[in-house]
Amino acid sequence: MENQTSETKTNSEKKKDTVSNRTFIIALVIVIILGVLLNVFIGSVRVKETSMLPNFVENDHLLINKMAYKIGEPERGDVIIFKKTVYGDSERLIKRVIGLPGDTITIKDNEVYLNGKKQDQSYTHDGITPGNVENYTVPAGQLYVMGDNRIVSLDSRPKETGTVSISKVKGKVIFRLTPLNKFGTIPHYGGDE
Repeated sequence: MENQTSETKTNSEKKKDTVSNRTFIIALVIVIILGVLLNVFIGSVRVKETSMLPNFVENDHLLINKMAYKIGEPERGDVIIFKKTVYGDSERLIKRVIGLPGDTITIKDNEVYLNGKKQDQSYTHDGITPGNVENYTVPAGQLYVMGDNRIVSLDSRPKETGTVSISKVKGKVIFRLTPLNKFGTIPHYGGDE
């Protein structure tokens, strides 16, 4: 009788171990699938330049939505990450969308005009936009982008860099992780029309 109780206990323990192992494997598979899905949809970047001052500073850690323009459309004021070859080097840049396909951009007397309407520049570093652009129409499939620190930003204004192909956008900035005092969603500036 004592021997039978011992065997029953062992079988019961074996069943618990099997259930425990199965639960662990299921949990592990779920974590792996979630990790892969997050990696496909969400990415992170660290700001490495000053072209987006005062809204983004060097070492800000940002989350991006990699699928934003695969399932949706860009909007004026979006902050995007993209790769661009600039003066022979491929660089990852962060800029703000100013113009969408078909929009007309004019820059004169340090002011930006979108489809003939003067734009608010209070969110920019110096409140001005140097340059001379006369009635430039953004081509289909392209975005006209500028940094918030317009005096130093290398963006769509010079012909050498030009517009950004929507297909080259790596993601739309959706959240700031650090610094902790700015933790949260990204304010949406610009894009007045």
